[in-house]
Amino acid sequence: ERVVHSSGGVAGGVVSEGQGYGLLLAGAAAAALPVGHERREDVTQLALEFFRGWQRMCELTERNSCQDSHMCGAQGTHECLPSWKFDNAVTMEDGPGSAPDGDEDAILGMLLLVLATEAERPSWWLEVAQWTYQSCHAFLVHLTVEHPNGDKASNGEVKRALKLGSCWGGWDCNNPSYHAPGHYRAFRDYMKKFAA
Repeated sequence: ERVVHSSGGVAGGVVSEGQGYGLLLAGAAAAALPVGHERREDVTQLALEFFRGWQRMCELTERNSCQDSHMCGAQGTHECLPSWKFDNAVTMEDGPGSAPDGDEDAILGMLLLVLATEAERPSWWLEVAQWTYQSCHAFLVHLTVEHPNGDKASNGEVKRALKLGSCWGGWDCNNPSYHAPGHYRAFRDYMKKFAA
């Protein structure tokens, strides 16, 4: 497993935003390299290591995550959205609750890694594909909230707002810089493709 260490201010330690960036960049690089490229295996391994670091963060998330259901892992026993901050050794949480900016980048990185390796399907592929699907679902459930009056969008579904994290925010408090509509379309398409 591999983690991204941050420094300075509240961002010291391992934060989900930095880990999400690492996973997104490695997943995108793996997706960009054609099969047979001399660096593809190394880049794919790097992306997998960033995923393993993210997975460890999820597995260690226990304290006040504000997620009333666990959705990740073979039996759905772990959080899919880790606490936003961990100590340097990734042995314990330093800041509870997930943060959507890190979560959405990490999930997109996983998604790109899965799609980039779909033709080869290495031994870890099914596990990462499932964790990615479960994470897309958890993002919708834990990081968005329905409109308080039940207002509906043009597709007939109740409108939803992105929260500031699994523990706070929504229609009453929001940050436009957390929104990533391209990510959400990719999550939707991935879930449609692999729906069982």
